[in-house]
Amino acid sequence: MYKGVVFAAIYYTLAILVTYPYFFVLFYISDSAIAGLAVSLLTVMVFTLTSFLMTRRISGKGWYLKSIGFRKKGLIESLLLASALSIFGPVAQLYTISTSGLNSLIQGLLGYPGSLYLILHSLPDSLLFFSMVGVLAFGFFQAFPYSLLNSVEDHLIIPLLVILWAVLYGAANIVMGTPLSLGDIGLFGVIFLLIYRHTGNSLGPILAYVLLAEEPAWVALAIMSPATYIISLYFKIMWSLVAAVAAIWWELRLRKVNRS
Repeated sequence: MYKGVVFAAIYYTLAILVTYPYFFVLFYISDSAIAGLAVSLLTVMVFTLTSFLMTRRISGKGWYLKSIGFRKKGLIESLLLASALSIFGPVAQLYTISTSGLNSLIQGLLGYPGSLYLILHSLPDSLLFFSMVGVLAFGFFQAFPYSLLNSVEDHLIIPLLVILWAVLYGAANIVMGTPLSLGDIGLFGVIFLLIYRHTGNSLGPILAYVLLAEEPAWVALAIMSPATYIISLYFKIMWSLVAAVAAIWWELRLRKVNRS
């Protein structure tokens, strides 16, 4: 237990020292979409190397994908649960469109400085960027620290991870000087963490984050084809509802199998 806590403390210290400069460079130094994507990829590589070295030091066996929640087991269950609970994003976007108009929504979603503003104007660039953010947020900021602290009791580790996750995920807001989003902390920092704890899989939350929940990821589609974007919101809501029903069925099926 002591060893895991020490490594977790070192890991979070390094994570803070990397994450805050990363967003500063992304917002205020890099001046192109390519530069923004490059610095994002470099950041992912830094966390990959760090997790590899720490896992090798702790276990002596090297880095496993499962230490960041990348595995087959639990994928369907985690995807269904995360998809079902991601319904709030598209519902909120439709509400904004109905009350303030699509242009108001677009301007709000584009409210980022630097290279990220340019990235958001290209759908492929935007999806690539938020895929990397998803890997950071749920693979390296949640799953890997959870694996380091797996010997700590859940009633202690969950609140601690939520707070530390908010410090890292909220780095973008802090660097820009904007308030942290309590909705993001609640959904991504708490609910998605509980989904990982339940399934041991972070791929489902990452996919739901990029495809359903993260609103700015699809703003380029709203700019290119407003009608297609609005249709996609209804499709996302339908998928979330189907996922909710499927998740209930899946959980009942697993309980039945476990009892037998």
